[in-house]
Amino acid sequence: MNCTFPSRTLTSWNDTELKPVGKRWEQGLKIAEAEIERNGIVLITGPPGMGKTTLLRKIYTDFVDRGALYVDLSGKDRFEDVFWESQDILTIREKAIMRLNQKKKELGYGFFSLPRDFRKWLKKNCNKLLLEHNIAELRIACKEYSKDIDGIIEFLSDSALPLLVDEIRIKEGHVMPLHRLLNSGTKVPVVMAMPIEETSKEMDKAIQRRLIEMPIKVDLSGDLTEEEKEDILRYYCPDLADVLARILIEEKTVSSLLDKAKEIYTNLINEVGPDTNKIRRSLEEKVKQIRNVPPAKLEGDPRDISRELEKSVRKTLISIAKEMGISYVHPKGRRIDTDDGTVTPDIYFRVQNDAYLGEVKIVDGDTLNTPSNLEKIVKVTEVDGVRVKKVFLITNAKNIEISGIDVLKLNNEEVNEAIRNPDSLTDKMREFLKRILDAQ
Repeated sequence: MNCTFPSRTLTSWNDTELKPVGKRWEQGLKIAEAEIERNGIVLITGPPGMGKTTLLRKIYTDFVDRGALYVDLSGKDRFEDVFWESQDILTIREKAIMRLNQKKKELGYGFFSLPRDFRKWLKKNCNKLLLEHNIAELRIACKEYSKDIDGIIEFLSDSALPLLVDEIRIKEGHVMPLHRLLNSGTKVPVVMAMPIEETSKEMDKAIQRRLIEMPIKVDLSGDLTEEEKEDILRYYCPDLADVLARILIEEKTVSSLLDKAKEIYTNLINEVGPDTNKIRRSLEEKVKQIRNVPPAKLEGDPRDISRELEKSVRKTLISIAKEMGISYVHPKGRRIDTDDGTVTPDIYFRVQNDAYLGEVKIVDGDTLNTPSNLEKIVKVTEVDGVRVKKVFLITNAKNIEISGIDVLKLNNEEVNEAIRNPDSLTDKMREFLKRILDAQ
């Protein structure tokens, strides 16, 4: 079977080739659609290329029979303008008129009514009927809604159609009308998609609470796992997914995975032809070559690297503090007095009334024995009256002879890159923090 990779891997609203494949997306779809059934509010977040729009489009497809409305704010400034431009109001009105036709006697239409045609009769009597009846379909069929957010709220309240909003940015023309809508009490399901970096930007507290904190979250952040890569590739290239996943170990997002897989597959077709068996043999050779490549080496002394990585970790914590609920990050190692003497964890931060203590230990080898400093840190139960909830370790060691703490493992290449560019740590730290912050 030939592979059929999508022509585009960064989804726009008109793309239909990409599908939300893999447990992360299947679970996100399940959560979002359950909330729609409850008229709930959902926020889908994640970095570019991780399938936010693909997931939103799948939700739209599943609810198109219910008249789901879609608004793509990519490159646009005003939500209200894009909303009205995006909707087929004539079709929505036509459906409302068809429903009204089924209960036309309740409206006063009878055998002797003029005009005889129900549509013409309805149009003639719209204003009178609006005064006499409180019927949502009647308002949709007859009323001219204002083009501002108040008109949108009225329209959504009458139509009760699911609303999907993509590419939300922290700008006044996006967040202010959406804040009004979500606070209006309108019983309409809303699913929003926002890039993860937008969620940590400065904004009004009330807007942050309503748009970021209160909705049910579907977070697509975090590097792809090998299992996810194989699941995604199997959808587009079932016969070669396993071996392609073993080759594409560096790809972190859905878009980059599919781009690279498509490039490799196309090149091999040109080299060996379309025969799947020949392509597989060539791919297996590539896997052998990858395995023979020696692992990256540390770029310096492990002790110096530990100190530099500690700085990068701290910078990353500060950059994602707002979205993760971190209230304080200590600017350097935090000195703590204990019954056994003084101990200084490399990392100290607080979330609400809990403290988190961390050590950064890089080694030139595979094994990390328990550092004496870490043995002392795990015994600390509070700092200045603040409970210590978790102790964690960040290391490149493969074999760790330590129990009872959470560990974030980095390979040497990731360590070197984190020192050069602290932003490269963001996704890994975000996923790690979710794990330790959610732990009971």
